[in-house]
Amino acid sequence: MARNKNDPLKIYRDKRDVSKTPEPPGASRKKPRNAKKGALRFVIQKHEATRLHYDFRLELDGVLKSWAVTKGPSLDPSDKRLAVRTEDHPLEYAEFEGVIPEGYGAGTVMIWDEGAWVPHEDPHEGLEAGALKFDLKGKRLKGGWALIRMKPGPDEKRENWLLVKERDAAADEETDPLEKWTESVVSGCDLDELSAKGDTDMDEEDEISIHGVRVTHPDRVMYEDQGATKRDIATYMAEMAEHLLPHLEQRPVSLVRCPSGASSQCFFQKHFTDSTPDVIGKIQIEEKDGNPASYLLFDTSEALITAAQIGALELHIWAARTDRLERPDRLVFDLDPDEGLSFDDVKASALEVRDRLEDAGLESFALLTGGKGIHVVAPLERRQGWDDLKAAARGLARQMSQDAPERYVAEASKAKRRGRVFIDWLRNERGATAICPFSLRARPGAPVATPVAWEELDGVGAANAYTIGTIRQRLAQLKRDPWEGYDSLRQSITQDVLGRLDRT
Repeated sequence: MARNKNDPLKIYRDKRDVSKTPEPPGASRKKPRNAKKGALRFVIQKHEATRLHYDFRLELDGVLKSWAVTKGPSLDPSDKRLAVRTEDHPLEYAEFEGVIPEGYGAGTVMIWDEGAWVPHEDPHEGLEAGALKFDLKGKRLKGGWALIRMKPGPDEKRENWLLVKERDAAADEETDPLEKWTESVVSGCDLDELSAKGDTDMDEEDEISIHGVRVTHPDRVMYEDQGATKRDIATYMAEMAEHLLPHLEQRPVSLVRCPSGASSQCFFQKHFTDSTPDVIGKIQIEEKDGNPASYLLFDTSEALITAAQIGALELHIWAARTDRLERPDRLVFDLDPDEGLSFDDVKASALEVRDRLEDAGLESFALLTGGKGIHVVAPLERRQGWDDLKAAARGLARQMSQDAPERYVAEASKAKRRGRVFIDWLRNERGATAICPFSLRARPGAPVATPVAWEELDGVGAANAYTIGTIRQRLAQLKRDPWEGYDSLRQSITQDVLGRLDRT
């Protein structure tokens, strides 16, 4: 794309009617007020135009050199993402977030990441040669990156480049950054929220307050079949805090977030990020690779309401509390039936797990998962470590699958589950999680993970029997806690218990 060295922003201005678009006019070449003195700035803007893409911009020579990355950046060095060179943008564009009206680039723009960039060598030479290498020091993206220009075809008028992550400590082949981070690093809003702000004046919009927590877009429908709104979810979190918090307090928590509702795109979040609201707590935990990471904590009702504000529908908890992370306090078996099995099959499996645990000396409790299965949960004193917890869970699951291979399977392979109940014992590893009692599920009908007494189980027709619309009535009609005695039990995985469970 030809560029006028005397006026590098001419193409930018020619494509826009500055009287109609909220985008900066590009008359100034001063650094934005938020830019660090002496640093070269970069910004990545998520842009929902005709096609969703990510605009990658690097400050150089008083403008933002720009590329449209169609599939967005990847942390996997083996991914080579197409980046189409576009017109230079003004430096002020690094602060632009909002809705572009009908016309060029129409759609919603969100600041997905920002920070400083450091070229490895002369960036002008790199651009000219078609190989620009640099480090990013962003709120989300870090480490070494490269932009490599592709050889143009005979009739190709646009500059096609490839955006590639270098192999370094910041590379990650497993994490999809586009699913992990869906909100603005500046406003905390997602595309839908920014779009709504563009459609409605802020003073007339965005919002209500529940227990002092600001909830935007309260009428957004989060469960289409139930008609449950964001307001309903936030109210549920506030009202159910007394039931949720005893299970959540001092435990690392992972979230399933569905910003646009349960039937839209959802993603799993276990780390505290730069865009996580401060009312949600955090704790540093050393991970398998020896590096520390910040995990989420939900110890207050305000944090629970904030979970609703950011579109979190599911709360998944560790089997240990933060004051003694290496001493788990619960053993969990997730009974997951293959398609075609009835809920009666699941109930029979749960009763057998209960009986085997009882024979080994452990009392347990039943949790309807809100999905298809049942969790059998045995509370523990904090005496055993993770290795003993995992060995006990694995041992019982394998023993049951060996005793009745036509009914049970202890391996995660879907091919081996046909006609069987998978006894998922993998919830008992360090860092693994299980659904929290009284958490909503991101499933049709807005089901709730519900504790039930063993004597109730026979009359329960499904794992999703209770929903956001019926759970309060259930609690009001209970004559006693279905998990009565859970907190007062004194039992642990002794060597004798372990020997009874792990006989494989």
